[in-house]
Amino acid sequence: MEAKKIEYDGEIIERNFFETFGRLSNNQIITWLTGTNGLSDCMKAFSDVDSWKKTYWNVFETKYYKKLNAWKNEEEYRIIIDNTFGEYSDIQSRNLRYDIKALKGIIFGIKTSEFDKERIYNAINRVMPLYGQIKFYQAEYDDEKQDIVVREKQLWNLKRS
Repeated sequence: MEAKKIEYDGEIIERNFFETFGRLSNNQIITWLTGTNGLSDCMKAFSDVDSWKKTYWNVFETKYYKKLNAWKNEEEYRIIIDNTFGEYSDIQSRNLRYDIKALKGIIFGIKTSEFDKERIYNAINRVMPLYGQIKFYQAEYDDEKQDIVVREKQLWNLKRS
């Protein structure tokens, strides 16, 4: 899996759910789109298979790899694990390996529990190689700015020796 850089110029895209079945077979789509009045008009979106698949993946990428400009300061990368059909139902299938050298920092979200923060910190501390540095950050709501800010957690930073 590839970590992709988020683009911060995205606009909110409205899509018809029934025209976005990119991972279903034609027979599955027909089943979904057949009602008491016959086949839905949405089936027209699937008449050109190449165009439909291209549109599906463009929308998929836009949905998961673009954000509004307001989030530009995050400089985020993402790996998407799409579990639409249960390929990643068990915990072991969701364990991903990565090059620890690529990890520069971790930002804990506002709702990350202290329990989870400690688990993540301890896991990183156990496997940390002897190069680089990992910084920890906390997203917080700033009442003054009326905005979400990210602050470095100074006491948590791990310096490799």
